[in-house]
Amino acid sequence: LVIDDSKTICEILKGILGKGGFDVTVAYSGKEGSKILEDQSFDVITLDLHMAEQDGIAWYKKQKIKHLTTPVVVVSDSTPEKAGDVLGALEHGISDYIEKTIIRQNPKFFVSKLKNFIKSSHAPHTHNEDFLASLKIAGADIILIGASTGGTEALTALLKNMPSYTPPICIVQHISPNFAPAFSKRLTKASNLTLGGMRNGEALQPGHIYMAQE
Repeated sequence: LVIDDSKTICEILKGILGKGGFDVTVAYSGKEGSKILEDQSFDVITLDLHMAEQDGIAWYKKQKIKHLTTPVVVVSDSTPEKAGDVLGALEHGISDYIEKTIIRQNPKFFVSKLKNFIKSSHAPHTHNEDFLASLKIAGADIILIGASTGGTEALTALLKNMPSYTPPICIVQHISPNFAPAFSKRLTKASNLTLGGMRNGEALQPGHIYMAQE
């Protein structure tokens, strides 16, 4: 299900996803999307956040009250101004996001990402408690984490409320440079760790997160 109040964007997404093997239904507003969901079920929903009639987060909150379980992926512009809205949507439970620039530049990647996302949404996830327990046993000096475009919420869940004895954590997250600063701040807030300087020769300190910005 594609929900977007731009008919142009809807037709573009419908064309790309249709060629990729998806059976696509389009809704030009949150209200129309809600009505469609009363009678049909979907593997995944793409959602525009900034719609005139009702913004995407407000729509999603109402659907959660109705016990929506379908994964929702935000389709968003990649600008610093939009970063806060997109990351805020993830905090409310939206599963993932993809930037419109990526869709335009690499439609096959967009199709592949959605298919992989549907598969991963049914896979077991690593729990924060398991990760903390493994840290105590391993006695690591440093933690290195690489994450794909779907890793923003996985990292937030994995690193939530980390203890002060945590070794330095170095992260390479596949994310737009426009989103990276906002995500770094969000991750350090969730983890209760300090954001370290991303400079050559920086001395790594326990209780700090170091995230690549480019």
